Amino acid sequence: MYRTIPSFVLDHASRHKLVAQLMFSLLQSIRSMGSLPKETSPLAPHVILFPCPMHSHCVPFILMAKKIIALGVKVTFISIEHVISLLQATEGKLLASEPENLRLLAISNGEGYKPSDSPLLLTSTISERTSDSFTECLERLMQGSNGVDPHILEWGPPRCVIFDLFLGSMVKLADQFNLPSYIFWTTTATSLAVMMHTAVLRAHGHIPLNLDDTDNLRAVEIPCIPPVHPFEFIGATQNSRHVMHVLLSSYPDYHVHVRGILVNSVHELESSVFEALNEHYVGAEGSKLRRIIPVGPTIPKSVFFKETNQENNANCSGVGRDPILQWLDTQPSSSVIYISFGSIATLTANQLVEMALGLEASGQRFVWILRPPSDPSMIAANSEAYSFLPPGFQDRVKGTGIIVTHWAPQVQILQHPSTGGFLTHCGWNSILESIGAGVPMLAWPIQAEQMINTRWIVEEVRAAFALRRDPYSFVDRNSIDKGVRLLICSEEGQAAKKNVLHLRDKLLSSFGDNGLSAKCLKSFVEELEQLHAQ
Repeated sequence: MYRTIPSFVLDHASRHKLVAQLMFSLLQSIRSMGSLPKETSPLAPHVILFPCPMHSHCVPFILMAKKIIALGVKVTFISIEHVISLLQATEGKLLASEPENLRLLAISNGEGYKPSDSPLLLTSTISERTSDSFTECLERLMQGSNGVDPHILEWGPPRCVIFDLFLGSMVKLADQFNLPSYIFWTTTATSLAVMMHTAVLRAHGHIPLNLDDTDNLRAVEIPCIPPVHPFEFIGATQNSRHVMHVLLSSYPDYHVHVRGILVNSVHELESSVFEALNEHYVGAEGSKLRRIIPVGPTIPKSVFFKETNQENNANCSGVGRDPILQWLDTQPSSSVIYISFGSIATLTANQLVEMALGLEASGQRFVWILRPPSDPSMIAANSEAYSFLPPGFQDRVKGTGIIVTHWAPQVQILQHPSTGGFLTHCGWNSILESIGAGVPMLAWPIQAEQMINTRWIVEEVRAAFALRRDPYSFVDRNSIDKGVRLLICSEEGQAAKKNVLHLRDKLLSSFGDNGLSAKCLKSFVEELEQLHAQ
């Protein structure tokens, strides 16, 4: 016998919520009749992850997905077609480890997309380009429509969306479906404090920078952290049309519209900052924000353990041991400095020459991941990067160092017993991997939050020495020579090594069930389960 349901009018959001609830109830009923296998049970919370289209953000999102999957969550990972294809090509092994509980969902690259678009350009335009396709995707997921992986539909409608902070302006799209939103910040709580204060910094004229009067720049008070020099601001730039400035201007109050912020750090490293952020921002009038919690580090636990055999270090194609690792096998313990500026940052042509001559003058062994210079007039393929080196340089350093223009197994290089130092751009992923491997650093920040990261590893935890502290300084060959020898050959370098090992112990402890990050992540999943039951 059927009951008559009184007629009433639903708004757009309520209609989708009702459809989602009905679908969830239907799937529960089907399962109770034995039609759905246990592993596709809709009782597990289903979460959407949507990172910005930068590799250095996508990988932490995948690793964070694995963490919550281990706690019983189903994850739909959404990005544009371009990014999904790249991840499948470069991170296939990482993605394949969770075939039943992690699904990739590609949406349109958007109008105006070109394969040559840089990751930063893609990030600055993704909200505008993909808002329609993302909304359509959400609608299909909520209603169980055709056109979505049937395995995802078996999970039931999603309970929340976890956005990259750089996609904070898309939170309003999830609001249309009454979907709670969270932010995942892929770097430190300290840099998050700067990000959350960006609107004020811009209103007070601190952003964009005035480089015509740098002598009068003074440190600026920012809630929750010590005063910050303007050069350390995220996106510190004098160009109001710069990609980073556009990103920072697009969502001045994103944090008041989300339920929580998850941070790729650990309480043991930034306890005072986490406590101050929660006290200052959580519960503010007109804000939905309930908590800011550490859920890091999003690096594989294997990073913390030195290699034990060659079999475990086969390269990504599975054919033998990587030539870089073979070369490291022949070098003395802790004698090699590894130089890499990540997947995006590059040096100018003049700076590249100084780097080469500084390395040569130091006389130290090195592995250098070389990219073509950043000068707009010198666009070149990676394989052509050698042509920008000083004449005769490769012959003079033969046997002392190797120069690589292709992909390199960074974690395995850092883990190798011969690696004694890391000259890094201070991206947070690289810092975490270096700490995990117990390798001290030389800091060379270039963009984004890297200046803030530099201050943390140089001044606060003393795990590195700074070759420069802002994105504008030119580092000459003498400074590079002295910095490399300081790190590899001196007692100060050994002290930095001890400090790194101390940090390593703190990071490693966060992986245990008693670590605060693990406890925070469990409480987050419990919150998802409560949302799931509503």
